[in-house]
Amino acid sequence: MKRTHLLCFAVVACGIFCPVRVPAATTIIVSDSFTGTNGSSLAGRTPDGAHLNGQTWSTAGFNDTVINSAAGNPAPSAQGGFNGVVRMDISTPTAGYIKPSDFTLSLDLQMMSVVGGPSIYARGLGLGFYSGDTTREANEFFTGMTMKPDGTLVLVVNGAEQAASAPAPAGYSTSNFYNLTYSVDLLTGSITSVNFAGIDRTSTFSGAASAGDFTNATTQAVGFYTSSASTSGGPGFDNFVLSTQGAVPEPSSVLLLAGGGLSLLGVRRLRARWGRQR
Repeated sequence: MKRTHLLCFAVVACGIFCPVRVPAATTIIVSDSFTGTNGSSLAGRTPDGAHLNGQTWSTAGFNDTVINSAAGNPAPSAQGGFNGVVRMDISTPTAGYIKPSDFTLSLDLQMMSVVGGPSIYARGLGLGFYSGDTTREANEFFTGMTMKPDGTLVLVVNGAEQAASAPAPAGYSTSNFYNLTYSVDLLTGSITSVNFAGIDRTSTFSGAASAGDFTNATTQAVGFYTSSASTSGGPGFDNFVLSTQGAVPEPSSVLLLAGGGLSLLGVRRLRARWGRQR
């Protein structure tokens, strides 16, 4: 009888405190459709969708990025200048957020009058991460994917264009919006999936092409940029989403594991006590 009671207690304790494996599901960390007053800056903006990390957008570079209520996919959207950055801290833990080990980014990109130039500036529209604070050029400290003015997609690591590239979408037009979605694994530092304008481009950028590039150090902030060789620009950005697979880790999970350890310790003590009584 005593063993039966002990077994029941252990089962109940494990049911309360032991981690339960559940199928992975996507958790949106930040989403923004850029609603708001036409012409208002994204600096200090709170996203109009999810923002689990509790942070706001900041801007840098030569030009500000503002709300464009008249255009988008659908309207409204964010409109950039010829050289500007919009970014958000994703490294600082909050009461309900700890940086996960994988990210998926998604953004609709519209090139408009952005033009190319020396590749050292990674001209075009970038979506990715920043390891430091940009001072002048939009590609500074940037690691991610960039759609060039001719519509091709390239991998950029710490501001420098890499060899990996995918062709422009069929019938490419600078006035159209094209969706870029890709995922990275911070444990391997590699891209794990890429979808550009509805076409899977994973094989071009995954594996050795990006291994070790997307680490905890290179992903301190998430964001997007405009880099143009002239003072024209006017690109569009819409429907930003940053997500992760599974639940976002929370500080409270540490307490849960601690509670589970204490419960197992209690079971052991009860087993020892009941053993002496036999």
